[in-house]
Amino acid sequence: MEKVGVKEADAVVALTGQDETNMVVSLLAKELGAKQVAARISKVEYDETVLKKLGIDIVIHPEAAAAGYIEELITKPGVLDLAFISRGQAEIMEMQIKEKSKIAGKKIGEIDHPPGSAIIALYEGKNLIIPGAEDTIKIGQKILILAKRDVAEKVRKMIQ
Repeated sequence: MEKVGVKEADAVVALTGQDETNMVVSLLAKELGAKQVAARISKVEYDETVLKKLGIDIVIHPEAAAAGYIEELITKPGVLDLAFISRGQAEIMEMQIKEKSKIAGKKIGEIDHPPGSAIIALYEGKNLIIPGAEDTIKIGQKILILAKRDVAEKVRKMIQ
C-alpha cells in the first residue's frame, strides 16, 4: 500500500470475499494514511463501533442490500426496477403505464404529482428521453420516477 501511495488515494475499498481480510486491509490502509476506507462485510452482526475502530468508514453489506432490494420489488407491485439514492432517502422507480393509470394520456405538465417526486425519464422504445412539460405519457410506456421515500407509495399508486 505504501508503494502505490495510499496516502494520496481518495479512498481504499476492500472487497474480498473474506470479512477478516477486508478488516485487516482497512486497518492497514487507515494506519498508512488512507483518507476514506470502505469494506465489504458479509456478517451484519459486527458491532459498528468496532468496525469504525478498524478504520472502516463505509460498511458494504451486499447480501443485506440484495435482500432489501428483492423485498422492495416483491412488496411494490408494478415496479419493474428500483434504485435507492441519497443513502436511502429517495428512490428511482421504473414502472410501466397501464390502461387504468391515472396519468395515461396526460402531458407531463398536467400531472399533479406529490411534492418530493418527479418523472425524470420516459422510454420511447429502447431510447431513454428526458421529458419536457409537453411530452405525453402513453399506455405501455416505461417511465422513471424519482421520489422521496415518504411519498414513494403515493406516487406508485398514482401511476398504477
